[in-house]
Order: sequence, then structure tokens, then C-alpha cells
Amino acid sequence: MKAQPIISGRATQAEIEARVALAIQQLDQVTQQNTTSAEALASGAGELSAEADQLKEAVAFFRADQAVRRPVRRSLR
Repeated sequence: MKAQPIISGRATQAEIEARVALAIQQLDQVTQQNTTSAEALASGAGELSAEADQLKEAVAFFRADQAVRRPVRRSLR
């Protein structure tokens, strides 16, 4: 009669080990996905920064110097 709980205990331990192994695999997959996402975000941020710099240069072309600006007067009549 004592042999039964030992066998049952081994089966439970094997199940636990299998679950732990599966959990580790899932953590590894999520970690890899997060790494891929972080790399994509970093790349996108770099591209966005470069585009922002280009936009600043384009807008600067259209800016008038403070000394040259003249107020626009509108007639209300």
C-alpha cells in the first residue's frame, strides 16, 4: 500500500517539472518578443528624430528674420 503514494508523488513531480519547463519556454518567448519590439521602437524613434530634424530645417527656411518682419495691418472698414 505504501508504493502507491510514492508512484503518485513521482507523477506529480514530473507534472510540476513539465509545467515549470513550459513556463520557462513561455517566458523565453515573451522575452524574445519584447526584445524585438524594443529594437523596432528604437529604430522607429531614430527615424522619427531624423524626420523631425528635417522638418525643423524646412520650417526654418520659411522663417523671416525678426528685423525684417513687419506687422500686417488690416482695415476694419
